[in-house]
Amino acid sequence: MSKVRRQIQFSMSSLVLLLTVSCVGVGIWQDWASKIGVLVATEDLDHKSKITETNVEFQRWPKELVPPGAITSEEGIPTDKYITTRLRKGQAVIRDDVRARRVIPNVTFPPSYKVINIKVPTALFLDGSIQPGDRVDVIAVTNGEDGESQKIICKDVRVFNIASSTSGTGTPQSKKSGIVGLLVNEDQATAIVEAKSVGQVRLGLLNDSP
Repeated sequence: MSKVRRQIQFSMSSLVLLLTVSCVGVGIWQDWASKIGVLVATEDLDHKSKITETNVEFQRWPKELVPPGAITSEEGIPTDKYITTRLRKGQAVIRDDVRARRVIPNVTFPPSYKVINIKVPTALFLDGSIQPGDRVDVIAVTNGEDGESQKIICKDVRVFNIASSTSGTGTPQSKKSGIVGLLVNEDQATAIVEAKSVGQVRLGLLNDSP
């Protein structure tokens, strides 16, 4: 093989390698550019928790999964501010839920009441069907020999807060879920926990409940 031919083959190989690296780089950049830096809780945060650089961080989420009003990396971490709701680890921090200490509304629970979290379908969460202050029925869903059955176990329950999570495995769409915090008494909380242990729990707006 002549020296010139070897040089041509080497040049072609180098060109192919360069094009391959470029394509991979473009793919990585496109994947990165298609996502948004979203502020996410790195631990469970209670009502009136102070936001610090140790309990929140920015994570890159697909644009279609970013909930409306989420704090993005362009805004930075709102340190010295407090949240007016409850967040679980992995949930996005919503801008309207962040306040200066002096303007945080006082939220008091009735005696023996607490907040319990329920996952809801993505569509129900994203289209705004459920909002804080709404009233819903809690529905237990079980599967038997005759198919799926539904039963209302808690009526007229107040929605305390909503948030977002991308925890879990699978595609981003399958991981995305809405978290709805319900203000319930001890009996209602027990009924919900028992229903979740044997089947599924769904929420129905009062006019949509079975």
